[in-house]
Amino acid sequence: MDTWNDTFLDQARQRQDPSADAVIAEIFASGDLAQANALFRRIQLNQDGIPDDVGPDVLEEWMERTDTLPTWYDRRKCLAGQRLFQRQGMAVVAALFNRALPQSYCGWKGVQALHMTSQLTRDPTRRIAETAQLVFDVTDPGAFEKNGRGIRSCQKIRLVHAGVRYLIQHQQPQRWNPAWDQPINQEDMAGTIQLFSMAVLESLEKMGIDHSPEEAAGYMHVWKVAGYLLGVEEALLCDDYEEGRRIERIIAQRQFSPSSQGRDMVQALIKCQQDILPGRLADGSIPVVMRWLLGDEYADMLDLPKLPLTGLLTTPVRIFSHFIDEAGDESRLAAAFFSKFNRSMMRGLHAWFRDYRKIEFRISPTLAQEWDL
Repeated sequence: MDTWNDTFLDQARQRQDPSADAVIAEIFASGDLAQANALFRRIQLNQDGIPDDVGPDVLEEWMERTDTLPTWYDRRKCLAGQRLFQRQGMAVVAALFNRALPQSYCGWKGVQALHMTSQLTRDPTRRIAETAQLVFDVTDPGAFEKNGRGIRSCQKIRLVHAGVRYLIQHQQPQRWNPAWDQPINQEDMAGTIQLFSMAVLESLEKMGIDHSPEEAAGYMHVWKVAGYLLGVEEALLCDDYEEGRRIERIIAQRQFSPSSQGRDMVQALIKCQQDILPGRLADGSIPVVMRWLLGDEYADMLDLPKLPLTGLLTTPVRIFSHFIDEAGDESRLAAAFFSKFNRSMMRGLHAWFRDYRKIEFRISPTLAQEWDL
């Protein structure tokens, strides 16, 4: 894609999501700031998308306009990608939290909006729940059918993004540095979609988890559709794995650099996962898993510990690190380690969100039974 150059992406950093931004601006301009804030909070807390009685009319009209799928939507391809999640969803979730999310914190400009809103550093479980729920919703068969959970979940996140942009630009403008470009802009959103799709597939391969070419292409297509519903411009989307890898590298070369905000975010994410994982498997394992999936370049940006520092780690992780360093048999050992790690993480995630405050983490009964949750 020859258009992916600095000029193209610099311009994308000045564009956000005019449609959703206009709706949020109109809601907040209605006069009653407390009521507007309460409405925005209800949208954030509701796990079924947008509450039916949320109002006002401008929001209902926007929802009706934005639940239309693109002309290139391929239901067959989506089902293939969703089948991959049905089979390997536990590994997908582990890859998201230990590769996709931490890698996004390497973007020193894009991470500023996340850090400023303090959604993760003050309440990391809330952020993880929102991210995980979006993944489960868009990968559910029927996600993109009329009134599907995938469509509603994307609309909700799209409004949440618009709300964050509004609050930054209107209630905290003095804290926003113009050098960071526009908060939650098109390049940052496009980069996130590639991390949630291509980077996850790359991580599955590193974990020693097999998937067919059809499943990989389908999973890329699922996230291309989700990106469209999340307000990412079509010119910034792709569903080809190799093209996605090239796009991810271009954005990384432009945007990735160490930052205190990125380090803060990844430490909050590590702590949350350590709280979620049951037993001693969490003791020191999360930073090691992150470094292995990210690679040294990105892990160094986030100040993650080096793999040789395994003396303080639990036995499974010490063995995992030792064999990778000494024997080089990554595929066999990784598959054995992550079989235990991924199941433990998914069980902990399910139990934690079930009991945590007001978060109702929704996993379909079919998946819960299949994954023995």
